[in-house]
Amino acid sequence: MPSVGKIMRKWYGEVVLVVPGVASKQVSSLGSRVNGCLEDIARATKRSNKQTTTPLGIAGLTAALAEASGSNQEVPQDIRDGEEANLALDVIRRSRKEAFTSARGIKPRMSAAACCAIRYYRQGGERPIRIIGHSRGGAAAVGCHNIITSYGVPCNYTLTLDPCHGVRNGLVDYYHKTWAGNLENIPAAKAVGVNSARWLFTSVVERPAITAGAGATGTITNHPAITNMQHGHMGKLTRFKGSDAEKSEQRKAYAQKVMAWLMKPQPAKPAAEVLVDFFREFANTAGTDGAERELINQRVVHALTGGGTVGTEPINLLGDAAEAPALPPEMADAVLEEPSLTEEEMGVDG
Repeated sequence: MPSVGKIMRKWYGEVVLVVPGVASKQVSSLGSRVNGCLEDIARATKRSNKQTTTPLGIAGLTAALAEASGSNQEVPQDIRDGEEANLALDVIRRSRKEAFTSARGIKPRMSAAACCAIRYYRQGGERPIRIIGHSRGGAAAVGCHNIITSYGVPCNYTLTLDPCHGVRNGLVDYYHKTWAGNLENIPAAKAVGVNSARWLFTSVVERPAITAGAGATGTITNHPAITNMQHGHMGKLTRFKGSDAEKSEQRKAYAQKVMAWLMKPQPAKPAAEVLVDFFREFANTAGTDGAERELINQRVVHALTGGGTVGTEPINLLGDAAEAPALPPEMADAVLEEPSLTEEEMGVDG
């Protein structure tokens, strides 16, 4: 996600928030990333009368978000106009004492991201809200989608890649149901952490299909479960083989190639074509899971470009001065979102 997010931000003027994975080494950067996103929103939007008021009052959705909030108020119940930034950062501050490697780390992420999206809409942002998440990031994407749509904000391009709905929380509505907007889900048949008793991500208990809540008005598309690609590989552009030391060197070299590609002159192409070029260059579609990788790439492009409505021509609304500093090669990642579990826990060989 950092790479494709950078493409959309740098070359097409998009406001982008990349939320670090639950087990990411970059988890401490969540606050600074939210701050940067809010600054971009202020630069790229103008104040309008497109303000939302209170939540829409859909009974099932209201109940689900109340359940998500719990005693720690990790999910704001009243995101008032002008208070989005403070609420987002307050959620992050309150959550710092949590074990961010646990499933509870999902809620501060989905709440902070939702506050940013709602602020963008209220400020007069004219481009569609788009959300993409993998694994526990997929659960955060569903939760974020529910918060945003509860305020009447259109959210029609949400894509989840085999979302896992928490380690101990079981089936909770705010992670696997939606009530408004449109969501697309690509599940995987191969379970997560099948060799570890610690993680109970089975296809029945923790990875159900996304379904519509009572009174829902939106649409949900659940693709048939992919059967060849492992869960952890769904979020990766490629895989590396060999010892840990060899993989580390391969990742660094790969990251440097990606960074070099992103530093080239801005192409005079629509975003959809540039993203296809990027995936063609860096995504490995060879092997038995090649067709599945190609499906994921296509749906990512569809979501990022709002079905082809965004990025029809190159533009940089933010200006070069607003460009975020590039990550050093060792921190750059060849994944759409960093895996929530370690490779060993997922049984991944990538």
